[in-house]
Amino acid sequence: MTMADVQPPRPTNRPPQPPPADPVWTLPMTPIAAGFAVLAAATALSGVVQGTLWLFYLLIAIGLIVGTGMLLRSLRLSPPLVALGELFALLCLVTMSFSTNGILLILPGPAALRDLADVLGQSVTAVQTEVPPVPAEAPILCLIVIAIGLVAVVVDMLTVEAKAPAASGLVLLCVYAVPASLADEMLPWWSFVMGAAAFATLLAVDGRAKHKAWRGRRTGLPGYSQGAPSHEASSVVIISVVLALIIGSTFTVVGTVGRLPGGGGGGVAGGPFGLKPYTKLEGLLTGQVNVEFFRVTGLKSEEYLRLVTLDKFVDSEGWQVGAQITGGDPLGQHVLDTKPIGDGKVSTITIQPNQFQEQWAPVFGQPVSVSGLGSEWRWDPTADTVWAPGTQQYGSYVEHAQLASPTAEQLRAEGVVDESKVDARYRQPAQVDAKVKSLINQVTGGQASTFDKVRALTRYLNSGENGFKYSLDATPQDPKAPKLDDFLFNTRRGFCEQYASALAAMTRSMGIPTRVAIGFTPGVPYNGDPNVRTITGGDAHAWVEVNFPDYGWTRFDPTPAEPRVIPPPYMNDNSTAGSDDTQPSNTGSSGPTSSAAVKPPSDTSAAPVNTQADASTSIFNPSAPPLWLTIALLLLAIVLTRCSC
Repeated sequence: MTMADVQPPRPTNRPPQPPPADPVWTLPMTPIAAGFAVLAAATALSGVVQGTLWLFYLLIAIGLIVGTGMLLRSLRLSPPLVALGELFALLCLVTMSFSTNGILLILPGPAALRDLADVLGQSVTAVQTEVPPVPAEAPILCLIVIAIGLVAVVVDMLTVEAKAPAASGLVLLCVYAVPASLADEMLPWWSFVMGAAAFATLLAVDGRAKHKAWRGRRTGLPGYSQGAPSHEASSVVIISVVLALIIGSTFTVVGTVGRLPGGGGGGVAGGPFGLKPYTKLEGLLTGQVNVEFFRVTGLKSEEYLRLVTLDKFVDSEGWQVGAQITGGDPLGQHVLDTKPIGDGKVSTITIQPNQFQEQWAPVFGQPVSVSGLGSEWRWDPTADTVWAPGTQQYGSYVEHAQLASPTAEQLRAEGVVDESKVDARYRQPAQVDAKVKSLINQVTGGQASTFDKVRALTRYLNSGENGFKYSLDATPQDPKAPKLDDFLFNTRRGFCEQYASALAAMTRSMGIPTRVAIGFTPGVPYNGDPNVRTITGGDAHAWVEVNFPDYGWTRFDPTPAEPRVIPPPYMNDNSTAGSDDTQPSNTGSSGPTSSAAVKPPSDTSAAPVNTQADASTSIFNPSAPPLWLTIALLLLAIVLTRCSC
């Protein structure tokens, strides 16, 4: 061994190492990206809600839910408590926004909860009665904030706690499903683009966060974990699924009201007492509640739009068309073969169909002339129906109509109908049993005039004082009993089909000329314009018409507690002839002013109604997204992806 082979001893003491640095906490991007995805998906509501106010409400609600979740996770609370905290924050926001009775203005108390229940009840009515796009009023705003808020909670739980952001895509698709089922036009294309981009951003941000966690780099506030799903997170998945089912079932109320009498799903299918019109009418309007069928201009009073009438009563089923509607005069500019009614005043009404195809063209009151339809269309004066040989898709047409509005006293003074002037099909007595006859005598006892008898029977059914209720469930309670008896004495529930059938059967059994009319209630003003009304599938209705010598077929509606039902003024004890210019009605005469044929106004042409909504009524243009929204979402996506690097 040489001296060169000898190595100097190595030092045994290493220099002291600095203490490890504290982990760098960063803002968790995954829950923010989840909220961003919910907001982007919610832009689909622009197809059914006017303006942008609702979007700012959603921005606040989603931001509150995301912030609450991040704060509670920093306190190391369990996932179920985080979910409950987010729901409570949403409830506080709704209380502060839509109630004035909150505890300290924010906390929900009994009074505030009652306020919210009332507002939500109004929102359900608005959904069932208004046509998209609806105004962003308080009931609609409340419904949107609650629904999308629940979606935000579910997506947050799936993404952060359950570590399953991909599964949240199914929930986001439900956000698109609701407006897609309500709007009669395609949703804006840019809404789908934004939703897809936001969902992709969520997946990218979550993937980067998980990659950082795998590398040992912690992201988020203290208490925030990116590890594997915990057992508590499994319960969160279950809660999220339950919430999603609740959200879905909440919106199934949409589309259940507009059942055309004789249609399925609560109609005569399965045996309930009701109507049996042409089989082509069966289900005509079912499931199309919020589809606009007609835009009407010039209707200055709330009149029903009659499509077809039924004349034959079959005690084992109900009402149906007896004599086929095959005759009548061709339509044109000439005056139809109709008698004058009331004061003979004529109104000019333009009816613009939209997505409606049938062999009938509905009319108001007693038509004097109808122009604008093709040469194949005819007018049947007996059935008071405009018809064509087959199903037609027709455009705008103009009706000159007599809209008599008699008072109770005028109808009470009417004499006996001249049988020679009313077709025999409407005078054929309905056969009812002794039990029904006894009820009729009990209700109409002491009433002398035809009008008072019919009004008494109508009030018996729709006053709400005799156990009758409006319901889409018209299933017979006693299948062995006659259908009319079962409805009057057992079930006492149904919708317009059952009530109109029962009233018409009772009045016809008394020898009163009666028929059942199928058509639509007056709809609602279009964009607040009282001169323009929109009529949807939800306005489908059935009612009873009784013939009076000087006023012709006069409406009686026995359906109870249905928001679209418009009782005529003569149903009130103190009704008087309308003297207001907005009422095209009788001004006090007890009969027609002339027996001559009624002439239409000189102006027989009316401009067709524009069926397209004015694009200026909403900042949202279906053809392109709002520029400010596009820029804001794009910048947020860039920030999220950069911050997650």
